[in-house]
Amino acid sequence: MFDKLLIANRGEIACRIMRTAQGLGISCTAIYSDSDQTSLHVAQADEAFRVGPNAATDSYLSTGHIIDAVQRSGASAVHPGYGFLSEDPLFAAACIEAGAIFIGPTPAQIEMMANKATAKKKMESVGVPIVPGYHGPQQDNVTLIAQILKIGFPVIVKPRAGGGGKGMRVATTGDDLDNLLDTCRREALSAFNDAGLIVERFLENPRHIEVQVFGDTFGNIVHFYERDCSLQRRHQKVIEEAPARALSSRVREGLIACALTVTKTIGYHGAGTVEFLVKDELFYFIEMNTRLQVEHPVTELITQTDLVEWQLRVAAGQPLPMTQEEIHCRGHAVQARLYAEDPTRDFLPTGGEVVFAQFPEPCAGIRVDNGVKVGDVIGIDYDPMIAKIIAHDIDATAAWSKLRTALTQTWLAGPKTNLSFLNNLSDTALSGTDVFDTGFISRHHSKLTTGPDPNNPGIQRIACWLLYTLGLRVAATRTLDTVWQSNDGWRANLPAKIHFRFLLDDQPIALSACPIDANRLTFVGEQTTHSVEGQWLTANRLKVNDSDDLSLEITAIEHATGHYVGMSGHFFRLVVNDGLTTQVDKAIRSGDVNAPMAGRVIDVRVTQGMEVEAGTILVVIEAMKMEHHLASPVTGHITSIETSIGQLVSEGHTLVKVTPLESLD
Repeated sequence: MFDKLLIANRGEIACRIMRTAQGLGISCTAIYSDSDQTSLHVAQADEAFRVGPNAATDSYLSTGHIIDAVQRSGASAVHPGYGFLSEDPLFAAACIEAGAIFIGPTPAQIEMMANKATAKKKMESVGVPIVPGYHGPQQDNVTLIAQILKIGFPVIVKPRAGGGGKGMRVATTGDDLDNLLDTCRREALSAFNDAGLIVERFLENPRHIEVQVFGDTFGNIVHFYERDCSLQRRHQKVIEEAPARALSSRVREGLIACALTVTKTIGYHGAGTVEFLVKDELFYFIEMNTRLQVEHPVTELITQTDLVEWQLRVAAGQPLPMTQEEIHCRGHAVQARLYAEDPTRDFLPTGGEVVFAQFPEPCAGIRVDNGVKVGDVIGIDYDPMIAKIIAHDIDATAAWSKLRTALTQTWLAGPKTNLSFLNNLSDTALSGTDVFDTGFISRHHSKLTTGPDPNNPGIQRIACWLLYTLGLRVAATRTLDTVWQSNDGWRANLPAKIHFRFLLDDQPIALSACPIDANRLTFVGEQTTHSVEGQWLTANRLKVNDSDDLSLEITAIEHATGHYVGMSGHFFRLVVNDGLTTQVDKAIRSGDVNAPMAGRVIDVRVTQGMEVEAGTILVVIEAMKMEHHLASPVTGHITSIETSIGQLVSEGHTLVKVTPLESLD
């Protein structure tokens, strides 16, 4: 076994690899960009080296900078993690040339399978079924559009390299295919350093099933059963479970047999995943990922193995630690990916400083792979995944129930997350839904994204109670010279009354209430009276009851930017308005186009004075390696352009102003 390992990745996967490697007595070297200098994976490493500025192309995707870190550290091996350069044959070859063992298959094996077009042709030649499509070398738009029309709609366009759903687009009509292809190319180039595309028939709502395989340099190969990764949004997985439920033995055996055929055909060694689409008892090979997968923990839990340790041992020249007969499937495991994203806005990536983070305590059947700590800033340059919460139990129902409990014990304040959405998904699974397909989330989007609403009067009253009790906490630490200095709502000859003015997730709230005692407020309306009372359970946890039968346990965090109030998986940001200053008017004029999230402007498609139709794409911004096309909400004239290509913009930044035609009459 080697003595020093450089991990050419970041976040939770870097932390996860370190956990195993350091447990084996291997010293771990981290790399970091400027924004990651104080991140968790750097803090947990034995040493760390800077590899460039924030942009991934200049840091985590820079082979030269990483190889320089390998040489400076004296690392004897490099683990690429997943994403970034993990499936780049040139990077693997550069590590080997620098004298370091690459933890993964050979550069030739990576190259064969990383190019989806080449891989599919090879697998088709050995009898593995593939989705019909175009996987050829001609990449001009004329050729690709002709192939799309030949295949017939709907079709899916996706990168021939990489994975993770980036660069994928579905075309249902022949409209605007040139722009669709150009977008896919740019996203593929940004994420994988390869702009090549393939085009395939789009299967409506299939299941996405994959098989974990492993090989060594002695020719031994094994499988670790299958995983169901069908719960996806934007073609990216969000929940994975193993084994797949409601899968016929014929399909399961066929999938495993084909996965082993793929592995044996290329003489593969290391960890790999063979992915399939399953539809109507038929299955089709789509790709082989020549690396560790984000979802590998569910496989580890059902087989009681450590796949990172297997990777390290095989890379060190050792045979597979177990034979196929020794690998057994025990129980069921489910994994939820916690992302910095807003499900109510079509899962747009978010960002910002992590001001509070709490995860379930590791215990029997609960595992957390986390990559952030309080104070870390989630930016626009990398994938927005924060952590993975994984549950294991005797069967699917018990595993989902355990996951649901673990999610209620998970809290993260600062950036908006998909935690409430994950809670809703787990509730759905526990309600009796036993088979998911890739279209499930989109079909049930409104139900799954329902969560705490700042317009809910009960939640507004609870926010008032929180401000009241926090005010009493502060008052208890002060000495008052007169009653006029108190903040308990005292009035001469009248019942006490407190006026609350604050913002709840940017929604202005103004309410008045009468304090009854230190734990209770009463809100008197024209026709109804409501009371709210509560008690603190810990320094940050409290239980509050509203007379409308709304009872919640809340997490409350005080921060320089405001209070963060967590309920039902969602954190509201609560900012007090002192009533002496005018609240900034956040109303968006009908023709203004604003950045929906922090990002980098990569295209401006209009000029000042141009007349545009409603729906015309004006600006394209990139965030988390995905493009977001921003359209004019009205028909009108471009009044002014407030941005330029290459500019970094924050959420809400005005990009283009459009004067509606009716305003010009």
